[in-house]
Amino acid sequence: MEKIVEVKPFRLVGISIRTTNEDGKSAQDLGALWQKFYSEGVIGKVENALSSEVYSVYTEYESDYRAPYTAFLGVKIPSDGNAPEGLKVLDIAGGKYIQQTISGDPQQAVTNAWVDIWARDESLNRRYTADFEVYGEKSQQGPDSEVQLFLAVS
Repeated sequence: MEKIVEVKPFRLVGISIRTTNEDGKSAQDLGALWQKFYSEGVIGKVENALSSEVYSVYTEYESDYRAPYTAFLGVKIPSDGNAPEGLKVLDIAGGKYIQQTISGDPQQAVTNAWVDIWARDESLNRRYTADFEVYGEKSQQGPDSEVQLFLAVS
């Protein structure tokens, strides 16, 4: 189910990679980014995290979903918080978003949701500023998982 919501600005700290959706590169790069996020214990390095929710952000788009963009994995921190050494800060400006609850096995369900978004891209009035997924408590329950997806729109 989709609904329009107003997201307030917030700050994240984490790691990032530059990627593209061409030739399946993003699937490979995002898999490696998630692996690095957990193997390096990023969450444990962030003493001022506001929650254990993990944000997967797609930002710094060169144009649209067919062009290179930055993928960022992180956790929310106070708006005046700083990044520990080796991590980066990402500020999300907020604004109008389509919020969608994605249910099912996270990897497959989230992929399917993005394929659907790309198919409807022209009708969605996307801003291509920062789109993100939120992986909270319900995101680790196998086929009963839920992930929140936020798509920046005008």
